[in-house]
Amino acid sequence: VSMEHGRKALQMRWDVFQSFDEPLQQVLQNQSLEEVDKVLGAMNVEHAEDEGQVCAVDVAEILNFLEGGL
Repeated sequence: VSMEHGRKALQMRWDVFQSFDEPLQQVLQNQSLEEVDKVLGAMNVEHAEDEGQVCAVDVAEILNFLEGGL
């Protein structure tokens, strides 16, 4: 993996994370999927579906990113 590829991967994960609402960012930082479900459940359905789709696709990578991995 080149440095440029690694930088782009980290930037993409950061951009996805930053696109989430603050409450969702906070529970992702706590690495609690149960709390993620609660936050998504408190959102209006359409917004939660949008956030949930992105989150479901990227949650493992985002959690890995927050733990300091690549």
